[in-house]
Amino acid sequence: MDADVHDDDEMTRIFPRKTNVDKHFDWYIIGGGVCVVWAILGMIVAFRGNVNQISLQGMTTIPLMMALFLFYRAWLIVKAPREIHLSVKGISIITKYHQQDISWDDIGLVLNEAALGGKQIKIFNGEGRKLMVLPDAFVDFEILADTILDTVAQKNVQRNQFIAKRKARRTAIFIGSVGLVFLAGAISLLWMARREQNDIERLKTSAVVGEAQIVRRFLAPNGVTPRLEYGIVDAEGMMVKRNAEVTRSYWDSLENVESVAVRYVPDDVRISRLLKGEVEDKDIMNSPKGMYVVGLMGIGMSLFFLVGAVILFLGYDMDFDSKTHKFSIKRYGAGR
Repeated sequence: MDADVHDDDEMTRIFPRKTNVDKHFDWYIIGGGVCVVWAILGMIVAFRGNVNQISLQGMTTIPLMMALFLFYRAWLIVKAPREIHLSVKGISIITKYHQQDISWDDIGLVLNEAALGGKQIKIFNGEGRKLMVLPDAFVDFEILADTILDTVAQKNVQRNQFIAKRKARRTAIFIGSVGLVFLAGAISLLWMARREQNDIERLKTSAVVGEAQIVRRFLAPNGVTPRLEYGIVDAEGMMVKRNAEVTRSYWDSLENVESVAVRYVPDDVRISRLLKGEVEDKDIMNSPKGMYVVGLMGIGMSLFFLVGAVILFLGYDMDFDSKTHKFSIKRYGAGR
């Protein structure tokens, strides 16, 4: 397996698919199915009960993400060729039904990058169109990747650099857009947190006791949680409504009742609470503190994406060396 494709025209290097890869397929499918069932049961529990946001994500979003990851790995196994042959002429992709030959001269760019649960090789033609994706399902995958990268890097260097730069800038625009979306969401969340914090402070210092009209008395969609919607008329004669969770005993006591006692801020009736019977929202994700934490995390994520976009736009990329376990910055599409 140490032969060089550049030195011997008769030499063909064969990289077979790992023997244990097929065994993993069933486990990926079973694991993905279990995660889907877990998420469905979690949704039922969340719908019927009253869970906080952290528990909700743990019961639904996380298992669904795990299922997608496992199904994706299973799909890669199904799509993976049986063998990869490297020769002086190019790359041969051997599948169960056919063989695809790609000349070295037809390859414009090769990327060895991280994928879900592993690494993959992406092969592009001279116009930057993707020709093939090879997952890390082959024996001596790193040797396979390095050989393809080094061979392509020695051919038509200027064309390869042009393709790499163009693709890097396209990727940079996409990543930068994601970063801006994160930044906008984080700023909005911080603004909401500050507004909620101000509302709580005003409710403590400026609220008065008054009456509010009951708009509707109902059960939440889960059919269990009692809720009450009431309205307060502001200085301009407009009714401002608020929906609150209440205790079951208080909810029962409001049958055939038209008004309830509330505490509200006169110059901003949007800020109000029921004088009694209201269930306090203990979900930290709905509190100013929780929103501040998530907002700051969002800003951190946005800066990560935006810095990455700038690096890519300049034609560079961050690379993680699986051997040295160190990060480095290199030219986008560089062989190593």
